[in-house]
Amino acid sequence: MAGYADDSCLTCGKVDLHKLNPLLLTMPDNSYWKAGDFVGKAWSIGKK
Repeated sequence: MAGYADDSCLTCGKVDLHKLNPLLLTMPDNSYWKAGDFVGKAWSIGKK
């Protein structure tokens, strides 16, 4: 298994999640998260 990241997402040669700034979907609660912070409920956050 391999993973790749742009140099701009690295700190001391390791992936820095705050620089990477991922948006994650968790199941079965259908929620979006950014590096530990709750963003909103999936499939409803953009309806307004």
